[in-house]
Parts: sequence; C-alpha cells; structure tokens
Amino acid sequence: MTYGEVLLWFVVPPIVVLAPLGVYGLRTYGGRGWLSVPAVALIAFSYAAPWDNYLIWRGVWNSPPDRILGRILYVPVEEYAFFVLQPLLTGSWFGVVLRRLRLRPFPSGSNLGALAWAGILMVGLAFWARPGSLYLGTLLVWTALPLAGMWWYRGGWLRRNWIPLSAAVIPPTGYLWWVDRFALAEGTWFISADHTVGVSVVGIPIEEALFFLLTNVLVVVGMGLFLEPAIDPPSSTAPSTS
Repeated sequence: MTYGEVLLWFVVPPIVVLAPLGVYGLRTYGGRGWLSVPAVALIAFSYAAPWDNYLIWRGVWNSPPDRILGRILYVPVEEYAFFVLQPLLTGSWFGVVLRRLRLRPFPSGSNLGALAWAGILMVGLAFWARPGSLYLGTLLVWTALPLAGMWWYRGGWLRRNWIPLSAAVIPPTGYLWWVDRFALAEGTWFISADHTVGVSVVGIPIEEALFFLLTNVLVVVGMGLFLEPAIDPPSSTAPSTS
C-alpha cells in the first residue's frame, strides 16, 4: 500500500466525519474556536518539517520510492500532508470532546511542570548523542522544548482541565498507533533498527508510540491554550443574604 493510500483510506475519512461535529463543539469559543484547528495545523507543519527532514537525512526512517509520489527535500510529499492531517484529525476530535466536557478557566502556570519537561529535554540530549537512541533523543528534545514552555505558561490550567485534554489525546493516539502498525507491516514506511532502542509497544517501536502520543499532546495542549482566553468564567449563583 502506498503512503497516499494509507492517508486516503485511514486518515481522511475520520476527518470528514469528525470535522463537522468538531466545528459544532468549538463554536462556543467564538472566533478562537473557528481558528484553533487551522492555527495549530499551520504551527505543526512549520515545526515538524525541519525535524522530519533531519530524521530522514540521518536515516532514522524512510519510505520506498515506489510507495510515495515524490519528495520535497528529504521528506515524502505525503508526509507533509500528514503534518496537516494529524492536527485536523485530533483537533476535530477535541471539538467533539468539548461538546460534552467544558474547559474551565484557571490562569496559572507551573514552574515544576516546566522543570519536569526541561529534565526530559536533558535526557533527550543524552540519547541524541548515541546513534542507537537517535530517534528517541531527537523526539524528546523536539517535543519537550515547547511543552516546557506550555507548562510554564499555563501548567495549572492544564492540570485543572486534565479530563477533557486527556479525552482528546487518547483515542486519536490509539487509532494512529493502529494505522502505523498497519503501514509498517505493509512496508509503506520503515524505521531503522540502527537508530532505535529495540523496544516495541502495541506492536510498533516505542519511538513511534511516543511520537503519536507526544504530537497529539502538542496539538491538544496547543489548541487548549489557544482557546483559553475565550473561556467564560463561571457565573456567580450565590444566593443573596440581604
């Protein structure tokens, strides 16, 4: 199966189904609700493209020439499409979640959370220096850097809203794990054993499992922070004592 067929069969259809439902769930956040998914998709594309070019240049992963339409620099054109399709998929699902689970205001950062992600970044740098853990190391550095900033800015708010945020992350992550396992088995793309630690989770390399988990965290947290200024504070319903 080609990379394009994987996208057309397994990624585009759920977006077509979820997008209208997600838009309905995001409508209560006004203009920020309408803009949240395309804004995060644009940021994701800009942030992922250089990193993914580096991974392929270093030989971490690739697709056979007969499974792709072509390349821009090192990256298959279908991969660039996925940079946009994943935020559309996860962001649309987040909108569906917000139809039932509301975000609550809590303007507070978290130095402790930021330090935890900074520690993960340091671990990633150590892994990056070793060829056998290159994928894991670059992934941890690449994701921990923005997540540290997000937790520093609104870590308290993220803790307060952990239920809707988790509900938005977990289902699309599990689904993309399944898609990745299928594509790897089909030979649509492959991961180098020389640059991975050799541990599998849910039938895929642990680096791949972490990739889909952490990138969905980035999408959902990024959307949440984009929506946060539009959250209405709870109205006071305290009875009068006069």
